[in-house]
Amino acid sequence: MRRVVGITSLGRAHGGPAGLLTPALAVDALIEETGGDHRALAMPFFMENLLHHVEALTSTGTFSTANTVDRPLATVATHDIAEIAAHLLLDDSWSGRETVPVIGPDDLTPEEMAQVMSEVLERPVRARQVAPEDHAATMARYGRAAPGPGDRPTWPPPRTTASTTPSRRPWPLPRPPASASGAGTS
Repeated sequence: MRRVVGITSLGRAHGGPAGLLTPALAVDALIEETGGDHRALAMPFFMENLLHHVEALTSTGTFSTANTVDRPLATVATHDIAEIAAHLLLDDSWSGRETVPVIGPDDLTPEEMAQVMSEVLERPVRARQVAPEDHAATMARYGRAAPGPGDRPTWPPPRTTASTTPSRRPWPLPRPPASASGAGTS
C-alpha cells in the first residue's frame, strides 16, 4: 500500500496510557511501520455518539456519560471526517506521515450538549454522569478496562483554522416519535 488515510483519536498526541484507544493507536503504529504515506485523521468525541442515547432521551429525557458533566469535550461530525478523508485520498500532492486533527467548532460540556438537545428536541434534556465504578463495571462486562484518570489528555485540545471543521448546531439529532413527544417532561 502506498498511501493510507486512517481514523485515529485526538488522544494520539497525548503519548500516555490510552485506555480504550490503545488498540487504535497500535494499528496506527503498524501502518506507519510499513513506510507508506499515512495521514492519521485524529478525532475527538463524535457528535453522532449521542444517537446511542435515543431510547433514554425519548423515555427519560437524559443521556449518560462517563465524563464529568461540566468538563468541555471537543466534538466532530462524521460527515466532516468523510469530507476531509475524501479530499486527502483524491489529493496526490502529499507524502510522508502526519497526524491531522479534525475538530468541530464547538467544545461543549455534556451539560451544554443537553442544552443544545433541549433546543433541538424542544423538550428538557439533562446529562447524567455515571459513577466511575459503574462505568468500570459496564466496561468489564464487555471485556474492556475503563480508562483511568491519567488516561485522558487535557481538553479541549489546541484549535487551529486548519483543524476546525464547519459543522454547527443543530446536531444531527432525530426528532422523537410523535407518541413520545411528552415523555421526559415535567
